[in-house]
Amino acid sequence: MYCSSFQELCLALIDAANDKQQEVRQMIMTSLHELGKKQPEMVLSAIKGYLIKHQKVHVQMYVYSYVKFITN
Repeated sequence: MYCSSFQELCLALIDAANDKQQEVRQMIMTSLHELGKKQPEMVLSAIKGYLIKHQKVHVQMYVYSYVKFITN
């Protein structure tokens, strides 16, 4: 149950990462970063799942920038 809820939370954050407001995008990156420090495999798994479902190039570029941010 925890795993599924955590994945859903990560997917919701990733999905919202394309917000128009820079402040919102920054908060989402920070949240994913904090979650990634605690559960890196689960966050990266959620990102991988998101990329598989959303094959659009612009979405992949956004997600790539978040992966780069959370892994630093």
